[in-house]
Amino acid sequence: MGTLKTMRAFKDMPPANQRRAHTAAAGAHGYTLVEFMVAVTLGMMLILVVSSVFISGGKSYREDDRSARMQENGRFAMKVLTEDLSMTGMWGQVTSSSGITSTIGATCVGSVGITFDSTNPVNVIDQATGSGANSSYSCITAANVYDPAAIVAGTPRPDVLVIKRVLGGKSEATTGLSEAYLEITDGNGKLVQTTPESFVGGSEYWQFMPRIYYIRKNSGDSAPTLVAKYLNNAAMGAGDESPLVDGVENMQVEFGIDTNEDGVADQYKTAPSTTELVNVVNARIYLLVRSTTYEPKDPLNTKTYNLGSTVIPAQNDRYQRRVFSTTVSLRNPANLAAAGRRTTL
Repeated sequence: MGTLKTMRAFKDMPPANQRRAHTAAAGAHGYTLVEFMVAVTLGMMLILVVSSVFISGGKSYREDDRSARMQENGRFAMKVLTEDLSMTGMWGQVTSSSGITSTIGATCVGSVGITFDSTNPVNVIDQATGSGANSSYSCITAANVYDPAAIVAGTPRPDVLVIKRVLGGKSEATTGLSEAYLEITDGNGKLVQTTPESFVGGSEYWQFMPRIYYIRKNSGDSAPTLVAKYLNNAAMGAGDESPLVDGVENMQVEFGIDTNEDGVADQYKTAPSTTELVNVVNARIYLLVRSTTYEPKDPLNTKTYNLGSTVIPAQNDRYQRRVFSTTVSLRNPANLAAAGRRTTL
């Protein structure tokens, strides 16, 4: 009966409704196995394409991020070194550097030490070993000095750079801890250890700010770090240092020596003598900066890098690297050596 009623109802429909009902009845069936498999295959292909694009985009982002961080680190490290090195030999308003005497005790002693020497405000240990840096400056812990030769045999070691100067401005007489100051009276200077509230009237005081720059190794896989040792309450101890930039792997410095007193560098040396340093007019700084992370599937870095006359062999690892370099004019040491008069920047 139900079927007959349905057939009668279908016959009683207008022709247009009959066609729609017939079409709906004809399409009311499930997918075949072939259709299902085709749909699954197309879906998997779509997911594969999207995943591939996502993975590729993520890798490109990480590469760009590593490169940008490496660029930022290199520029910052070069900025710090350039500014400090350009002011080496800055002794305030002293009219004759030969008149400067020191009354503070030795800090960071050794075969060189951070003792005050107005005629040699800059020094370098060429490709320093840990033991060599420690014997020259006792405040440097030998085990902390980064040694790339221990990773890849034959890799030149980084330099240790020492800069001596005063701050670029007179110190204000405010209460504070005892520090090292250059006390200037009538053009003559004396390095003293005192507190600002003990400043003597009629004298100028410029804070003594020597720095020792070297590359420190870190534990585990952490990147090597450029650090600066500093005076802390007129002393420089093993712990008195400030991390500056991660990823600085090597530092080489070449000094331009003026041999005929015309103010122009006639030769460049990586390890100038004390006498030659008196006649230094500029310095070339080279930094090799590496990324702090890497991708395990990246190809090996087989490049060699030239840091001036120093060649860094391929490290055969997966870190990115880049060389930064600049030339810094050292006007203060040159002026002191040539004229023996006060120098300003």
